[in-house]
Amino acid sequence: MNEKKIIPFKSVAKQEYFCLGVVLFYIGFHGYINFPFSSIEHTIGYIDYVYWVRPVDGMLNGRVFGLDFFNYYGPLFSFIQIPFYYIFGANHWALLINIFIIFPLLSIVLAHFYIRIFIKTPLLRILFLIVCLFQGSIGLYSSIRHISAEITLGLFLFCLAHPSKRFIFFMTGVMQGISILMGTEYGIAIFISICSAFFIFSLTNKKGNTKILASLFLSGLLVSLTPFITYMIYHGALIEFLKDYYDLVTSFENQNTPGSDIFFPPFPSITLNNFLDSFKHFLVSQSLRYYLPLIFYIIAGSIFIFIYIRRQNPSSFKFFLLSLFGLLVFYRSLTSPAYGYIAYGLVPAITLGFLFMEKMWVCAIPHYKNYNIETKYNLKSFLSFSAYATILLFIITWFFLTAENTFLSFKLYKRKSNDMVYYEKVGFEISKEAYDQYTAINNFIEKNVRPDEYILPYPWGYYSQFTRRYSALTNDAYTTGTKRQIKKSLKQLEERKPQFVILNTFNSASRIGAIRDDTLNQISWRTDDSPLFAGENPIKLYILENYHLHKKFKYASILKRRNPLIENSKPLK
Repeated sequence: MNEKKIIPFKSVAKQEYFCLGVVLFYIGFHGYINFPFSSIEHTIGYIDYVYWVRPVDGMLNGRVFGLDFFNYYGPLFSFIQIPFYYIFGANHWALLINIFIIFPLLSIVLAHFYIRIFIKTPLLRILFLIVCLFQGSIGLYSSIRHISAEITLGLFLFCLAHPSKRFIFFMTGVMQGISILMGTEYGIAIFISICSAFFIFSLTNKKGNTKILASLFLSGLLVSLTPFITYMIYHGALIEFLKDYYDLVTSFENQNTPGSDIFFPPFPSITLNNFLDSFKHFLVSQSLRYYLPLIFYIIAGSIFIFIYIRRQNPSSFKFFLLSLFGLLVFYRSLTSPAYGYIAYGLVPAITLGFLFMEKMWVCAIPHYKNYNIETKYNLKSFLSFSAYATILLFIITWFFLTAENTFLSFKLYKRKSNDMVYYEKVGFEISKEAYDQYTAINNFIEKNVRPDEYILPYPWGYYSQFTRRYSALTNDAYTTGTKRQIKKSLKQLEERKPQFVILNTFNSASRIGAIRDDTLNQISWRTDDSPLFAGENPIKLYILENYHLHKKFKYASILKRRNPLIENSKPLK
């Protein structure tokens, strides 16, 4: 197939647009019905939503990324959410619209643009989107973080096939900067991959031409990064931001992610006594899907070496870039074999799979044309077409049998009660009990804490957003997983000395009491009015040693700072 004919900027057929529109409509409708429409009350102030909303709400209200708050998702990812978040009310409902409708749909549109660079067949492009949706690689809130890097990869390959289009090289550099700011782990991975490609290209082509193209790429990168760097330098937050990011990226193994003690999951066994069932279980197992991308990347790298040494064809760089980028982002998978982490490295592998499928498709078409009523019976064409069609059907069937996200179920949550009250701070109706609780807690904070003072919502909660009182910690209390983050958080607590801790007892594991029966790993003062935590960390110890119960609500308890700590004893474990 001629790579020059694959141009992502040209319009596509109406049928492809129609299919894309159907996919977008269904995913948008599914997301709306399951979440914003249902307006799930128990998600208000829950862990993930607090983590996602804090940078968006913070930047909207003039707070500085990396100084007032930290979020590893990337500053640009948070920044581009602000217009939608503001338009829909700057509340929990607006966040749900972003999470379950706008950004899933945006990821599908970007993924369609990406695959047009690689695949010429419209049906396969739509099928690619569906497979990625089922595998949890696109259609999710954070999907555009890695799609940005993959578009950078695709644009670079387009430039190699069209070296005369130098402006596209510059725009690829701009997109490279965007991918770094959208998702640093993906952006750095694609930057390393592109630099490696430039190096190999310079060894076998004119160095002068390579330098010109590389300078255009780097110029675009500099243009896209300069505004953010200037902003961070102006606020004095750049060095601290870089330290936090480096600490996070190099410390995934310290985050205690689920399954992080099993880096390489074992394959399911295949038995002769029950061969068919055990072999089927092997084919659809998560273990196979865990190793399959790695196998694809090794094969693709070998194909690149074989083709490029023989013909030095720039189009072969797609195998090199997809395999190297896939291996680099697969580092996240190696920190935890939970399926959500495997999905980080799937898009390059799925792309390689579809390149193979298109090869089968192209090979099958001539045999199909040679085997029809007009040309009569042609055994060779029949057998060849049957072989190619069987391979394609097997791959497509396997993709759907291993689907993780079916996108078929609808979850309509029933109202908690018939006595519902519209709460402006969340943007939808909630139960009278929830309304009264949030109102009472917020009123207490607003009456007892000045706007320039700090509070500590622990372990999570919307109380900082509800009352516009700063959270005492740059890193959220529940995300302080590394030694540096813990040390920094304890230092901030000592310097800022928040007068009150808002202990969330509604949708978290925090309690007030002497002892709990749901876990042996707990820590408290063993008194009825003591904060009671599952597990132990320095932040929990700090709260126990420096705060006592001041006021108790059903949804949260107010802990007040001791003045001073008279007793020298330690909490009991």
